[in-house]
Amino acid sequence: MTIWLVYNILIFIINSLLQLNIFKQFSSFRQQQLLFKEAMVNYTPKANSFWFVVSSAGEFEQALPLIKIIKQEKKDSHIVVSFFSKSGFDLFTKHNLVDFSFYFPLDTKHNAQLMVEKIKAQAVFFIRYEIWLNTLVALKAKQTPTFLINQEDKKRSFIYQKYLYYSYTYFTKIFNVNQFGDTKIEQAIAHKIDNFEDKQLETFCSNNLVILLASCYLEEVRIVAHWYCSLNNKENIKIIVCPHEPTEDFYRTCNVLFEDKFFRYSESDRIWKNLLYIDKKGVLKYLYRYATISFIGGGFNNKLHNIFEALIYDTVVCCGNNISKFAMEENLAKEQIIFLISNEDDWCQLIDTISNDKKSQVKTLEMANKNKFLEQHLNTSQRIWNTIVSLVQI
Repeated sequence: MTIWLVYNILIFIINSLLQLNIFKQFSSFRQQQLLFKEAMVNYTPKANSFWFVVSSAGEFEQALPLIKIIKQEKKDSHIVVSFFSKSGFDLFTKHNLVDFSFYFPLDTKHNAQLMVEKIKAQAVFFIRYEIWLNTLVALKAKQTPTFLINQEDKKRSFIYQKYLYYSYTYFTKIFNVNQFGDTKIEQAIAHKIDNFEDKQLETFCSNNLVILLASCYLEEVRIVAHWYCSLNNKENIKIIVCPHEPTEDFYRTCNVLFEDKFFRYSESDRIWKNLLYIDKKGVLKYLYRYATISFIGGGFNNKLHNIFEALIYDTVVCCGNNISKFAMEENLAKEQIIFLISNEDDWCQLIDTISNDKKSQVKTLEMANKNKFLEQHLNTSQRIWNTIVSLVQI
């Protein structure tokens, strides 16, 4: 039984469950399917179309550097972006560089052929993990140049690895992050010059030890909270919690663990003390510039958040030690560009290291290694585009 046949059996089963309309969990996905059909009916193909297949907001950010290059190189280009998740669609569907966007549907053979026929793209770019076999097959049948951007050599299950190896044969070119660089890092570097001003936040952080828990889960919060509560003098220590999901339950739990009240970033009076809770989306990438230490969430459950937004700033970056799925981040830890935390003892040791006389020595080594790493990813999108135009006529 071939990979393609197994894949389509799974797609058939999922599609059948969607049609039955008995699972509430599928309700939002069913709505997205209806919106996809409506988008395809109303869409008129445009010349010089370039289609980007992304999952969510993070993948769209990775696509942006290449989208900008295409807009610069081809003034009449038409950028089409498909989003698999609602969060990405809601955030970026009206982005000024996007000419048309839609929800990516269930990857049936019919839907795949419909998209390829409707969009008539000059080239298609799949970003990182967005690899849909039926769409790839339909694109190859039309001889459409198709590229995989930011491919990584990661540890995966045997079955999924077999699927990937099979799918890779349908791409015109695969751009591996180790060979060409990573547009995710390139985009993070670009954010450093973004205009962001918050005078009260600057005052809150100024001349203090600022600890940012970025896209955190309760595992990171518990470690920092236990350490914080044990301190006799908290006067010059500021804690900023930016949760992965800013729910009311998470907010209340933070108050309990820190034995004090967190002030919300969105509160109109904005009277902040030592503890600040970020309850507004889109702010995190700007907070790293104020942090002494950035404790990145997801490292204890192999769901590590983007660390590269933090790396571009003068902040010590750490995360949980369960990151076996993240090969690049593991290498950064070996080179002491980021620091792994397995328990509260590791956290206390890191705090002690950057607070005593060793600070300048540690920071000098860390910054030298960090800058060398970041330089490798500058102009990644331009290298990718130059390679593409040398391979195919666009």
